[in-house]
Amino acid sequence: MKDLFYEAEKDVNNTLIVEYQREYPVDIHFHKAFELAYVIGGSADYVIEDEHYIVEKDQIAFSHCYYKHKAFLKPKHEKYVIQVPENFSGEFSSFFHKETLPPFLHDKKFNKTLLPFIKKLAQANNDMLPFVSKGYIIIIFGLLFEHYGSVDVVKKNKNISIISGILSYLEEHYHEPLTAELVASRFGYNKCYFSHIFNEFLGITFNNYLNSLRLNKFEEQIAISPQKNVVDLAFECGFASTATFYRAKKARTDVRSMKEY
Repeated sequence: MKDLFYEAEKDVNNTLIVEYQREYPVDIHFHKAFELAYVIGGSADYVIEDEHYIVEKDQIAFSHCYYKHKAFLKPKHEKYVIQVPENFSGEFSSFFHKETLPPFLHDKKFNKTLLPFIKKLAQANNDMLPFVSKGYIIIIFGLLFEHYGSVDVVKKNKNISIISGILSYLEEHYHEPLTAELVASRFGYNKCYFSHIFNEFLGITFNNYLNSLRLNKFEEQIAISPQKNVVDLAFECGFASTATFYRAKKARTDVRSMKEY
């Protein structure tokens, strides 16, 4: 089972997110926001749209909207991560429909000239006035495009807007007794067509995705409240039986224990 997830929280509020991350692994996921990761210490293993990159200090990994990407845990790995909602990209949003930055921005000397702007955004802790932070983003992206040029956007599934709506719905209702037929009906589709577009885009079945999403929520909540009864929490997260919960848990353990390369 593939652990591919839509990070709906990155898109819900349409706000700029700037974070400092240290030794922070990320499972394979996607979101509508553009993501720029500037490595400031150590190195990071990134996979972006099935291409593998070793991103060293003062190098940048860039993920276009809806691109699948993940970062592997590496010691002494530090980075700034900027997630830019599409509506925030202003003047260059229309440009991004056909062209984008390369996923690996390797020129360390040049990238260092951008670091003061990125630090400013990070130090503001997302409290900077919107028009000021937008100005910094325009400078950063403008200079990146000027230096690195552009590449064609990878053509995505034409049903992507449908899928993102469905996945946002699952993020809100994962704890409820959901079935593919019920959700298909909620969005006005028959089960056969719904299953086809879901599998085509995510590469996994609806039930596998939903169980993985529920397991994500379980892991988040057990970390916050370790004293909670495991079985009770599994049911609270939407699992209909302990067998389904432990099957999903075992599948994830098996995948994560496999050697990635």
